[in-house]
Amino acid sequence: MTAVAVPPILFALASMAVQSFADCVYKRAQVKGTVPETFLVYQSYSFGVTAFALVLALGVFRADWTAWKYGPACGLIGFAAYYFFLRSLKGGQVSVNTMVFRLSFILTAGLAVVFLAEPVTERKLAGLAAAVLAVASLTVTPGRGGGGGRRRPGSEMGTGSRGGAGAASAGKGRGLGFAVAALLCLGTLSFIYKLAAREGVPAPSLIFIQFAFFSPSAMVYAALRRRFVWHPVSARHGLGAGVLLSVSLILLVSALARGEAGTMVPVSQMSFILTAVLAVPWFGEAWTSRKTAAVILAAGAVALLSG
Repeated sequence: MTAVAVPPILFALASMAVQSFADCVYKRAQVKGTVPETFLVYQSYSFGVTAFALVLALGVFRADWTAWKYGPACGLIGFAAYYFFLRSLKGGQVSVNTMVFRLSFILTAGLAVVFLAEPVTERKLAGLAAAVLAVASLTVTPGRGGGGGRRRPGSEMGTGSRGGAGAASAGKGRGLGFAVAALLCLGTLSFIYKLAAREGVPAPSLIFIQFAFFSPSAMVYAALRRRFVWHPVSARHGLGAGVLLSVSLILLVSALARGEAGTMVPVSQMSFILTAVLAVPWFGEAWTSRKTAAVILAAGAVALLSG
């Protein structure tokens, strides 16, 4: 009997679905008051255990030079991406910085075109444009008078709050800088996944080796900040998120083994759309016209990129 090859777009869609559940775990962890540094450490534990279990189950562990030249870089760059993103949320605008972080697939697609000679077609460009609009429809909120919101009493010029406004502006600038750094790291990480997949590195092996470098980085970071403490909420949610994130990345690397990075990565990163849908029944969030537009745009992006 001839084995039926699974289309790579199905792996990317599965990665998107699993990542959306991980996003829900992140949201619930925030609501419950998790300690971010401790959360990342526990996430790294279950992340590695899940990858190692799949390595054993599938018998695909690969420890040659090809696997090790990509795995360590994935671990360090992956940690840097999430570290910079967390830093960007302190003092910055969450909606803007989240959008910047989510747009990392544009960098991945660009690198794939330049270095891997992936074709640039009208459908791909239209799909990427629809994906960008889907991100923007959920993350960009309309401001008032260019200020992004209503002024608080005493915030007008000449009331002695100029120094506070300047500090807030500086904080937003630093936050945006960290968000751009996170974008560069995540976009590069996805591109490295593609390089490793092209050279035949099994997805579970790559993710397990990534864990071997991500986890110590998370532990050192938490220790330096003296924030690695026993915290049941962080442990419970971190362990759950690690399992889901590991499976999602393994599915993404499997998609990249036969699919174009400029197509597979944007599709997998549409996970936040499904997260927005799940947040309505699970977290009681309101359904809005912006979410409807985002779902329509994301569906169009997937259709165009998978065509």
